[in-house]
Amino acid sequence: MAKGVGKFLGGMVIGTAIGVVTGILIAPRSGKDTRSLIKKSAKQIPLLAEKAWEETLERLQEAIIAGREASQRLYEMKEDIATVETSARSEGERRSLFE
Repeated sequence: MAKGVGKFLGGMVIGTAIGVVTGILIAPRSGKDTRSLIKKSAKQIPLLAEKAWEETLERLQEAIIAGREASQRLYEMKEDIATVETSARSEGERRSLFE
């Protein structure tokens, strides 16, 4: 899971950088305007990364909760099966005593 998150964040940062460079190269602006745009874009990268990180953490927390719930259901099912097995054995032993 950590590798997937790292790849996602790396791809996002690289994609952002490529988008900024492409926009600068094809946009007909003056040097001053272009520098201003670069500064604004550079300031946005950490914000975008932080937002992506927060969304990733939120999804991870949801997955952990779902995993815990599934684990609890499995544990309860195993307990139910054990109860049924014990009950069936007791019934079988009781029947063999009366036969």
